[in-house]
Amino acid sequence: MDLKENTFVYIADPMCSWCYGFKEEFEKLRSSKEGEYTFEILMGGLRPYTNKPMDDYTRDSVKHHWEEVHNRTGREFSTEFINTNKDFIYDTEVPSRAVVVVNELAPAVVFDFFEDVQKAFYLLGKDTNDINTYLELCEKYKISKNAFQSLFSDERARYATKQQFEWARNIGVTGFPTVVLFTNNNLYAISLGYSDFEKMNQAFVNAVSTKIG
Repeated sequence: MDLKENTFVYIADPMCSWCYGFKEEFEKLRSSKEGEYTFEILMGGLRPYTNKPMDDYTRDSVKHHWEEVHNRTGREFSTEFINTNKDFIYDTEVPSRAVVVVNELAPAVVFDFFEDVQKAFYLLGKDTNDINTYLELCEKYKISKNAFQSLFSDERARYATKQQFEWARNIGVTGFPTVVLFTNNNLYAISLGYSDFEKMNQAFVNAVSTKIG
């Protein structure tokens, strides 16, 4: 993966509830460093290529995680969709691919699009396996629906998404959200899992100090 010098890389998954809860703290980091540093988002692959509907154990486990995130961050969740759609397949490759496609077609809005995909699932109960969920957002961001649909269905997008999953694994990412800083031709961990802005900023200061030293 080619990265520009002085780039923060946010490695996430649209269906990672802790990434959903991470929004406010990550935006503090972005607003404090944007202009001086570049920000990229890459998909890590939480549960890609799942092909079986959620069972009761998985559904209860997911709802437990959502409750933890709500208690920690205050972000709201709706469980109606996963409670009532017993045939729902929790495949995170599909929404990840949607983000990858938008990052190619309209990179300036990719962080907002990522957030809206999360809201669509967690708050509005939209089906992340249904392309119409993403086409609605394309309309919001004035992205050509035809261009999105064409690339989303193309093998190139599937391959690019898989490459991002593999890159994350190759650098040792085991959980999400993860934020790393690429500077001085090295990667520095800024957040491994959910973290607040103060801790991330201290990790940034330590990384820059290492670079200078």
